[in-house]
Amino acid sequence: MSRTVYKAVIYTEMDDGKGNLTFKRVTTSRWVTVPQIAASVGVAPQTMYRSIVDDGIMPFYRINSQIRVRAEDFAAWLENCRNAEYERPGVK
Repeated sequence: MSRTVYKAVIYTEMDDGKGNLTFKRVTTSRWVTVPQIAASVGVAPQTMYRSIVDDGIMPFYRINSQIRVRAEDFAAWLENCRNAEYERPGVK
């Protein structure tokens, strides 16, 4: 007996600036979890949760108790970190 496989399909609304709305399809494969982000940048998941949720370093979506980030937002944040200036705390 075969099982029905359901896929989540999410659409985001896109405005072209002229009042026309289009819908861009976003699939679940374009979402990353906080542990995946933490593993890719080499920090603890709890540190990443704190940075995303409390400090708001990138947009996120809360789905029930799960935090999800669009892969595009993660890539943009990572690119911004590339040449970011760092000021050491306590040094003037």
